[in-house]
Amino acid sequence: MLDIPGLILKELNSGQQLDSISLAKKFDVDEQKIVGAIKSLEALGDVVKTEIYQVKSWKLSEEGEEVVKEGSHEARLFNLVPAGDGIEQPALMAKCGKWGKIGFSKAMSAGWILIQKSQGAPIVKRKVTEIADNLKQDLQEIKSGKSEAV
Repeated sequence: MLDIPGLILKELNSGQQLDSISLAKKFDVDEQKIVGAIKSLEALGDVVKTEIYQVKSWKLSEEGEEVVKEGSHEARLFNLVPAGDGIEQPALMAKCGKWGKIGFSKAMSAGWILIQKSQGAPIVKRKVTEIADNLKQDLQEIKSGKSEAV
């Protein structure tokens, strides 16, 4: 088991200011364990001087990670619609699975697809030839630590 307070004191000997987030990464432990160790050092008296500040950071959810890897639901749906003849809506939705409804809704709202209702099942066709998957691009920026660019 790591002697986290001891490790923190060794780091403080370098004369640099430290923060719990970077220490947690350096020691590969949960940040709350670092905070607890700092609090125990504070309880000793004048051993360490601390300052509390907030840091806003973004971390992608499981779904966000999926979007970075596979593309947004709406872009994935668009890419499943063949150019020209299109695809029957039930067949398209079956290919999409759980994200189909949201992808369909977003692609319709973005004006990327249209529905032709004539005879039989409705046909989904592309309304545009190309799309930009801005959501995927934004999430890639966030994942790479450039959230200010979003």
